[in-house]
Amino acid sequence: RLLFAAAHYSGKVAAIDTTTFTVLQYIDIERPMGLSVSPNGKQLWASSYQGGFVNVYEIIGP
Repeated sequence: RLLFAAAHYSGKVAAIDTTTFTVLQYIDIERPMGLSVSPNGKQLWASSYQGGFVNVYEIIGP
């Protein structure tokens, strides 16, 4: 299982393994504000406060 956490001021989103509580990856996003995972769990949507856009990322993994 994954948890995604936005660090607004550092401009990063962390992908965290909830079994081991380790950060698997950081994603650089300009001032991330809101995060959502698609209903099928295959995409992460991340909005940018500063840029005014939404990034869509494919979630690859178990």
